[in-house]
Amino acid sequence: MLYGLYLSAQGADVQSLRQDVLANNIANSSTTGFKRDQAIIQGHPSVDFQKSFEAADPTQRARQTGGVSLAQITTDFRTASMLNSGRQYDVALKGSGFLQVRDGDQEFLTRNGRMKLNDGTLVMEDTGLPILSDAGANIEIPINVTRMEINKTGQMSGYDSAGNLVFNNQLAVVNTDTSKLEKVGLSLFRPHAELDRDFGTEVRQGAVEASGCNPIKEMTSMIEAGRSFEANITMIRMQDESLGRLLQSVGG
Repeated sequence: MLYGLYLSAQGADVQSLRQDVLANNIANSSTTGFKRDQAIIQGHPSVDFQKSFEAADPTQRARQTGGVSLAQITTDFRTASMLNSGRQYDVALKGSGFLQVRDGDQEFLTRNGRMKLNDGTLVMEDTGLPILSDAGANIEIPINVTRMEINKTGQMSGYDSAGNLVFNNQLAVVNTDTSKLEKVGLSLFRPHAELDRDFGTEVRQGAVEASGCNPIKEMTSMIEAGRSFEANITMIRMQDESLGRLLQSVGG
């Protein structure tokens, strides 16, 4: 019976963690460039089943005591829908590439292409972090640029009021192994693998990538996780009451 209590507690704990992940997704359903997280739950064989077979790895066998546990939290990097913003410095990425930004001596990747000028420096609108060029430098826009054109490869061309080309630069659009990305904040990722120039991702000016979270699906999953949590709590209560009656009958 104590083993049953343990399994039900495991189930409740996992569903509680899953609800936290889902709640964060829902809270960011309108955050530009946000990528939803997924709680991966793994089941373990029961103790009786394990004792019937010799495990090749004793340490692995010791960990698998039945029930369920949280295997990992992964990020869904699938491209979300594009939203027209009409702003000349905004870009959306169609493909698997990322923009590069800098925070002090650290560099991050992002899919959030909502950008603005800060004293002539091109920065992310929400964090204020500078957007990097393919040369790894901040992108400084001259004050006389009145019209900016960004083509599909990320090439930036700035024109003055007379239509003269006065600025030219290239956005850094890179790719990497997404399994080696560490999520930082809402739309930044710290790379832990080599970066490569991405020639297959299309840059779309005047648009941004929507959040990768579908609030209806996330709410449905939240309800499911809530019911599973309640079911495990109910099982804990029933087993606790049964154990109490057993102890009373033995003691009486």
